[in-house]
This record gives sequence, C-alpha cells and structure tokens, in this order.
Amino acid sequence: MPIRFSLDFTAPFEVGDVVYTTYPPDERSVVGVVRNEPCLKATVSSVKVVFGTGPSGSIAVTELTSQKDIQVERVVYTLVPDANLFSAFTVECVVADGSSPQLFATEEQLMNYHQNQD
Repeated sequence: MPIRFSLDFTAPFEVGDVVYTTYPPDERSVVGVVRNEPCLKATVSSVKVVFGTGPSGSIAVTELTSQKDIQVERVVYTLVPDANLFSAFTVECVVADGSSPQLFATEEQLMNYHQNQD
C-alpha cells in the first residue's frame, strides 16, 4: 500500500521578492564591512526548505500508516543585496513559534520590529 507524504507549509518569501534585513544578520562583525545603514535591502535568489528529519536527514516510517506528515524546521534564503558593496549571503529563518523574524517585506516593518525590541 502506498504512503502519502504530506507537507502543509508556505514560505513567507519567494525567489525574486525584495526583502529587508539587518546585515550582518546575527550582529557578528564582518571584515571589510562598515555598518552605517540600519537595514539592508536585498532580493531573494533561492529558497531552501530544511525538514525536521533528525540527524540522519531522512524520515523513517516504522509503523503501518497511509500518511506521514513532514514538518519544516527552517527556511534558508540566499539574498543578493541591492548595494554592489556586498556579496550574496544566506539568512536562516527558524519556523518554530516564538522565533524572531529575520526578514521583512518593508523597511518600515524592520524598523518597527527593532523599536519594539528595545
């Protein structure tokens, strides 16, 4: 009997979307980068979905079932900055409830988020 694998997930951004983020995304220092802008505008060039499959990277079906749900653990976006001063970089977004957003659809959303964190 076949097993149906089910995934109910929608990534908030897709390839080609313009997003705003803090750069570097985790406040680490980057050699050669002068941080004088409160945010960075970039375009999504790829979207990678990482499943919560455990350390083996696979899903084991160990009991009789006709359907197995798959959970998304995080989404990794590759961003190409609009400013030619930076190379493409990745931002990992954890999907779990309560996780902090890393990407925003508008600069205003990013600034409001940072103001509310202070």
